[in-house]
Formats: sequence, C-alpha cells, structure tokens
Amino acid sequence: MAQALEGCKPMPLKQKKSPMSLDEAETLAIQVLAFLAEDGARFSRFTALTGIDISDLRAEPPSRLPLAAVIEYLMGDESLLLMFSAEARVDPADIAPALAILSAPAGPRYRG
Repeated sequence: MAQALEGCKPMPLKQKKSPMSLDEAETLAIQVLAFLAEDGARFSRFTALTGIDISDLRAEPPSRLPLAAVIEYLMGDESLLLMFSAEARVDPADIAPALAILSAPAGPRYRG
C-alpha cells in the first residue's frame, strides 16, 4: 500500500472563505441593484415584482429589508443570477450567505 502511495502529491486543501460580513453583504446587494438598474426593462421588472421603489432604497437610516429583497429577487431567477455573477465576477455561492445576513434580525444600526 505504501508503495502505491509513493510519488503521490497531496491535494491542496481548499482554503475556507471567512464568513461574509454585513458590510460585504450590503455591498453585494448594492452591486446587484446597480446591475438591475443598468437595464431599464430589468429594473422595471424588479420593481413590479417586488413592490420596491427607489425611495425604499434611499431610506435613512438604511434598512436591510430592501437590500435583502434585491438579493432574493436575484436568487429567484437562475439565468439572471448567473449573468450577474459572470459580469460582476462574483461566485454564485456567495449570494445565499448575503441573503441570510441581510434577512437576519436587525441591530441598532438599522430600522428593520
């Protein structure tokens, strides 16, 4: 058995990503929003299906709920998700953690 393993190189371990931060999740949601806004038809469909308008996104203090809705909308359309991921060079696997963070109960920094 030992002879069979001679000369075999160990596979490099995949480096584990550190957990996504709230700031990273917000940044990702804003990138998705910019991606949607680049195309008028895409943005119109987003606002029609989510009921979110631009004033919801400009609220102060910021609310995580509209940002979570942006991510959730993207996750609901696989072709759109893959198009965004390719254009923004974002791993599609990073989208779900952002939604989890933005959907979590809010701290004192946020309204809701």
